[in-house]
Amino acid sequence: MNKSEPILTDIINKALASISEDRKEKFSRLNMARSRKVLFDRFDRNNIEFTLKEKAFLLDNPIITMTGDPNWLPYEGLDAQGHYVGIVPEMLDLFEERLGVVFKRDIGKSWHESVTMFEQGQVAMISEIFQSDIGDGTLYSNTYLSSPIVLVMRDSQQYVSDMQSVANLRLALINDYGYTQRIGDSFPDATFTHYSDIDAGLNAVATGKVDVLFATLAQASFHMASQGMNNLRIVGQTPFSSKLAFGVNKNNTVLISILNKALLSVSDSEKQAIIARWGSSKFVSHVDYALDTH
Repeated sequence: MNKSEPILTDIINKALASISEDRKEKFSRLNMARSRKVLFDRFDRNNIEFTLKEKAFLLDNPIITMTGDPNWLPYEGLDAQGHYVGIVPEMLDLFEERLGVVFKRDIGKSWHESVTMFEQGQVAMISEIFQSDIGDGTLYSNTYLSSPIVLVMRDSQQYVSDMQSVANLRLALINDYGYTQRIGDSFPDATFTHYSDIDAGLNAVATGKVDVLFATLAQASFHMASQGMNNLRIVGQTPFSSKLAFGVNKNNTVLISILNKALLSVSDSEKQAIIARWGSSKFVSHVDYALDTH
């Protein structure tokens, strides 16, 4: 250790001790006023009108914790280096620029783990499908992207115009996804095989363990292409769709209001630019994303 460091530390401590409490409080108020001005100027530049309550929330919460799915690309997921990537984190990047806060991304090792973190209050918000079955204690933002739920089967299968025509086949779903309950209710007499993630479900279809996997068009197309699963195809579409939103504790109405205003500030062209980075030009040939303009 440098011998001068204790001396320097002693000098700094004495200097700090010499500052009166009045001057410390004045300095604190000055910094807060500057922070408020910088933040409010940011809102004005982005044409976002927040209420006084919303502004106070953003000032008091410079870091907002969130979680999501580690294996739901192209929407969101962890790459080989453990980085949170996809459409959702790029939307959060835009939010950070406009709101002047940081969304701390604490992604679980599995979707089930992420849901548990949210339900136990370890994070403030979760990336999820609108009105999923996470629980009655969740309040959802407006939706911003939509993708239909489709049927994935072997490439020898012809187009399926009515999903009920597969009722007697071996059906599969992915655990804990927001649309699984609706699909299950549509086949009251069927017994589904459940898989932990999309890769396991697609592999089950590819190897003949099951006949049909229900998944979002975006996710199924992305993973089929990225894994080179040429013996699979999307053979039909259900009446259901998954609509992306953000969930928060039902008591946190201020954060939901802020998120909705942040979503409104993102233009269709900005959304399309994000989708293009994760859509057909890079990964798949037939992903049909739909912008949700609610």
